[in-house]
Amino acid sequence: MLNRIARKNILYLAALVIASSLFGAGCGNQESRKIRSVVLITIDTLRADHLNYYGYSEPTTPNLDRFMSRGVVFQHAFSTSCRTAPSHVSLMTGLYPSFTSVDVDNGSHPLNKGFETLAELCQAEGMQTAAIVGNPVLGKRLALDQGFDSYDDVLPDRERNRNDLERTADNTRKSSIAKIKELTGSSFFLWIHFQDPHGPYTAPKSFLPPPAPSTTEPLSLPVGANHSGYKALPAYQVLEDEQKLAEYVRRYDAEIRYLDSNLGQVLETLQSEGILSESLVVITADHGEAFGEDDFFCAHGHGLGIDQTRVPLAFVGPGIQAETRLKNGVSNLDAFATILDALDLAPPPGTQSESLLPFLQNGTEPMGRIGYAESVTQRAAFQGDFYLRADRHPLSDLKFWKTGNPFTGAPYIPLGEKDHRHVSGKKATSPPEESLASALDSFTKIADKARSELLPLRQQGRPLSQEEKDRLRALGYLK
Repeated sequence: MLNRIARKNILYLAALVIASSLFGAGCGNQESRKIRSVVLITIDTLRADHLNYYGYSEPTTPNLDRFMSRGVVFQHAFSTSCRTAPSHVSLMTGLYPSFTSVDVDNGSHPLNKGFETLAELCQAEGMQTAAIVGNPVLGKRLALDQGFDSYDDVLPDRERNRNDLERTADNTRKSSIAKIKELTGSSFFLWIHFQDPHGPYTAPKSFLPPPAPSTTEPLSLPVGANHSGYKALPAYQVLEDEQKLAEYVRRYDAEIRYLDSNLGQVLETLQSEGILSESLVVITADHGEAFGEDDFFCAHGHGLGIDQTRVPLAFVGPGIQAETRLKNGVSNLDAFATILDALDLAPPPGTQSESLLPFLQNGTEPMGRIGYAESVTQRAAFQGDFYLRADRHPLSDLKFWKTGNPFTGAPYIPLGEKDHRHVSGKKATSPPEESLASALDSFTKIADKARSELLPLRQQGRPLSQEEKDRLRALGYLK
């Protein structure tokens, strides 16, 4: 247990490293806003550079492109993690993974009831709250359902090659449209989660693009003995004995086209029901997918390469600039504070999310903002045009590096040295800026202390003692 002085130091350092380092802190009161409802759309396993709006050459996202052009799109947005559970928990709480009871594990620990969620804040204002999710990791056992009047985690489909249940884009569309029509006329917060394009890549054949011509011999990969994707195809991804990487990329693109077709119908329903005229729509993803980066293929969750963390982020709604692209790096964690700001609601104490609303309304670049990402093996920081990641454990920590992901069999592979890139993904030739490296080091220290303080919450099902509640409330983690 940390003593009182140490706990105050955590709060002080957190304020310096996280809150004070971000430009435009706080929620401004904009008299011109007309937003009374919010639709948050999260898409599983969608790397930004496979959307046409982000420069991808193969046709994948005509409906998303048309819709996103109505608002502000961040060209270089990053998620807080490379796994579904911690990334979504960050979106719903405004906290980085280490600062919640969920941490970076993919659903091993539920969200403690003491954490205040976006749904609870909206519900407290009398708004209707509803969620439709398609990934079993996001089921009620994760406890993200707190604050939702209805939380639809019924998964009617079964994943190919594994026994996991899921909800495909077709069924997500049907459930979403029915819920939208039910909510029409009320003030509401609706979260829709699409499972596609998560693998296996099994979209209907009608969505398969034609094979791209190639002048070189296509890369053929061995089939892995597990689901990790390290230097091999994950066992669960293998379809019809196919081993060519290009074919799996083509099928991943088909999944995106399938998603886009169904999401387009959801967006059309929002339009036809008259909801868009008074609603903020936020579109993002939880993480990306590797296609050879760091020697991982058709996989995610192993590290914080830009292939894993760069995601789409778009805001469309009244008062938001149209046809606007902003290029400086931002975190999709900031969707939390932005949504509250748009609704004229105050963020809870201790939030690490900062509103983007002024930039959405003015079309100006957010400057000086530092964001972070976390995984089991790495932490990353980004600012402006730069992205830096580093191992969480020294190379000498053989006990850690000899272990691996218990869910996929993925080995834990160290970087060995810090990896410094431009947010576009290109390797930076100059050394990382001292301020960014210093911010990452400081964040690491604070996050490690927070993880230690929150350890009691990671024992699933055990209620907190009053002493623990008081201690965590003093740290700003509990309401």
